[in-house]
This record gives sequence, structure tokens and C-alpha cells, in this order.
Amino acid sequence: MPICHLSSSVSTQRAFRLGQALGCETKDPQHLADFLRTVPAEKIVLALGSSLSDEEKQRVLTITFIPTEEFGADVFIPGDPVKLLKEGRFHKVPFITGVTSAEGKLALSGK
Repeated sequence: MPICHLSSSVSTQRAFRLGQALGCETKDPQHLADFLRTVPAEKIVLALGSSLSDEEKQRVLTITFIPTEEFGADVFIPGDPVKLLKEGRFHKVPFITGVTSAEGKLALSGK
């Protein structure tokens, strides 16, 4: 699974697990969103690990919430990013990218 994109179903599962860890037992996405808006950021950060499945917790690097395709009229990511790239459905703008000699070292150190 790429670390830069998640399917909306995986993101949804993680969001509901996070809600459960924080005491919100619901299957209603709007109720969950309203609840999460009331929770202090520190509590959310401390509960993030609870939103991962057991399999996801075993991976070396799992970023809990990352960009996810959206649905509706006014969206930022209108589909699977890989598919959008292949179809050329993105804004063609200049960008700079790079790496460092110790890329990923902190993630692999276990700290």
C-alpha cells in the first residue's frame, strides 16, 4: 500500500476506529465528524494508534491519516491519484523534489 494515498474505505474504517477509541460509538459519518470536532487535538494525537488495524501496526512506517479521494462537487482529490496521474488529470505546475542522505532514518530508528 502506498504511503501517500489511501482508499476512502480504509480512511473511513480508521476514522471510526479513532472515534471508538475516543468514546464515540456510531456508524453515522456526520455524527463522528461532529464529535471529533469537539475533541482536543492532543487527545486525538494520543489515540491515533487505536485507529490502525493490527496488520497496519506491524508495518515499519504507517502514516495514520493521509490524502484520500473525495466525492462531491467541491473536492481537492477527485479520484485515485495514480489513475489521475496516468490520465493527465492534474494541474501541470513546476515543482522541486529531492532526498537526503539519511532519508527515512528516523522512521527506521524506532524513536
